[in-house]
Amino acid sequence: MSPDLLTCIYNCSIDTGVHPWKHATVVILNGPNKPNYSLAKAYHPISLLERVAKLLEKIVAKRVNADIISADLLPMSQFSS
Repeated sequence: MSPDLLTCIYNCSIDTGVHPWKHATVVILNGPNKPNYSLAKAYHPISLLERVAKLLEKIVAKRVNADIISADLLPMSQFSS
């Protein structure tokens, strides 16, 4: 996939608010040190998105964080010392 095409897809996705990759592979892993694997909470589902989808999510997260910082939306009382 060419970088220009990927950039166009990302920009269109951000402009329209539509995530183009709606399907993911989910893998079920056994939880560590769980004595009873007959219970649902003994397993951990992990979603495996395509790499390009993960990259899009990182781009969006960085943009949101930049907006939060530039608009000073988080008061210092949100953080502990």
